[in-house]
Amino acid sequence: MNDENVRWEYWLSKEKFDTIRSDERFTTILTLARVVNSLMFCNQVMLESMNGDKPSDSRQRINSLLFASGVLFEGLQMAKSLGKYFRERAAYQTGFRRILGDARTLKLERDGGLINRARNHVTFHFNRDAIHQTLPTLDFESYAFVTGHGSQNGQSYFQLADEVVLNYIIGDVGSKEAETEAFKELLGDMIAIVTEYIDAANDLILDVIVDLGWVGRIHEESE
Repeated sequence: MNDENVRWEYWLSKEKFDTIRSDERFTTILTLARVVNSLMFCNQVMLESMNGDKPSDSRQRINSLLFASGVLFEGLQMAKSLGKYFRERAAYQTGFRRILGDARTLKLERDGGLINRARNHVTFHFNRDAIHQTLPTLDFESYAFVTGHGSQNGQSYFQLADEVVLNYIIGDVGSKEAETEAFKELLGDMIAIVTEYIDAANDLILDVIVDLGWVGRIHEESE
């Protein structure tokens, strides 16, 4: 069997679905699934643009990081509430309980909440004060407002706007080189925690939905 041609799913009959509609475990796990969908979207964009050198690749890298930061902030709040229903499950103990205590997670949450600042001021809300506050301390050798590759708008990138908000989130690091290094460190921590969050969520979701009666099945598709 060629795995590339296999479509799989976990399904439930209408009659059985009606019995779990009001189950709070089901509502909770569906909410967690929404977090995972959003993180996987950001993660895929981030990874696909990781090694590109066009202005649009920089745009994708930085904005996937910014949006992933906001989603991760919400996701970690969600994770802290999972113990109410799932704290005794091994999938929770080895996954989310460990992630919530991870030094990288605590680093992203401390010092005023780096991912909280990303969520509240530059992604879910576009706060002019964040830019106004950062501009006086921005100190580069030169400044590019917009860069591009070719004539298509989709390849253009308003570089300065993102550089300003990155400095707001990371803090005044003193130079363009220091900003680049701080960004690389932040990117590494984000990718690691987001990946571990997705893995932990997948394990817990599967564990719970099987208990709720969902059944796995596969469909082999023709090539």
